[in-house]
Amino acid sequence: MQFVNWLKQRHIVIDWHNYGTSMVSKRLGEKSIFTKLVSAYEGFWGFKATIHVCVSRAMARELLYKYEKRGKVATLHDRAPEDFHQLDVEEIHSVRSRPDNTISPGRSFPFNHLC
Repeated sequence: MQFVNWLKQRHIVIDWHNYGTSMVSKRLGEKSIFTKLVSAYEGFWGFKATIHVCVSRAMARELLYKYEKRGKVATLHDRAPEDFHQLDVEEIHSVRSRPDNTISPGRSFPFNHLC
């Protein structure tokens, strides 16, 4: 699979917001068979990925050193848009009175330049 991806210049990209293993283990416990399956799944695909996207430098370091992931690791910090603000009472009523509950029909996907 790696050879075919290299030949066709394709990448396997994983967006690591959280580790699934840590989320499952908090709910089911570290000794759960399901937790072990999730860990194996993440390890398998994490090893095959060529690009890893994460939300903090700490997670990037952990991917590189603790888990020894191959490929490029990119950090994209989660940030609110510049026009993000707490709604006042009038804006709340305006949003809730819309039939389809859309916030802003003109807003576009923030990473269009990457597609």
